[in-house]
Amino acid sequence: MVLDLLKFPELNILQKKINTSKPPDDVYNKIKEIAIKDFPYNYEVQRHTIDMEVDAYHEFVSLSFEGVAENDKLLILKESRKSDSWMYKVSVARAALRCLKEISELSQYIGQDKVEYIRRKVRKEYKNKNFIIQLSLVLDACRDIKKENEIESVKNILIDMENIIGNSCYNGNIQNYGSGGVWEGEGRHFRYPVTFEKSDKKWKVSPEISAKKLMSGHTHLERTSCRFIQHYIKSSNILKKSMASF
Repeated sequence: MVLDLLKFPELNILQKKINTSKPPDDVYNKIKEIAIKDFPYNYEVQRHTIDMEVDAYHEFVSLSFEGVAENDKLLILKESRKSDSWMYKVSVARAALRCLKEISELSQYIGQDKVEYIRRKVRKEYKNKNFIIQLSLVLDACRDIKKENEIESVKNILIDMENIIGNSCYNGNIQNYGSGGVWEGEGRHFRYPVTFEKSDKKWKVSPEISAKKLMSGHTHLERTSCRFIQHYIKSSNILKKSMASF
């Protein structure tokens, strides 16, 4: 996920400049110095790199930190200072602001206290990771909890659906033999198991199963399951709302 968040502009010679105004002399001279050092014999790439860095500088200084806690703002700026590249700085800041925005939105569903607990836990367990990675881990955890809460409300419906699908299997090629080896014809109904995390197979799903574990369940009957679920979604608004996040 972190790699998805930190996206740099493509090196496209035809890309239009965002802002043509020149930054302060000290900033511009540093940008120019790095470009010359990185591409000493390629003046076209030097010029393009300078243009992109200037654009990134203007974007960075225009970023809005409105609504961002002061400590989070300081951590973002601290992370951005790890590189002299303004493209890196603005990518870091954008990634952090996107994470914080979605985390704030998710707090409305799972509660701010839960979000703070997750953040404290992540800081403790991943104290050697940078701030962006920590934020992405917090975001993933918040998403999982929201999804678990949604699934919890329809857990029994999903268990019933799986039970119907799992018990509706039939193989017409099975040869049936009774006692004494007497052939009794072809075809047999059977119960197909559902597999959860860590290859845990179940032939009956208990209502006591956690929403998190239930979400990991899968079978080789996915096409049949999808058709059944799609039909059920059309007739159940609550299930349609909950499954939309899958």
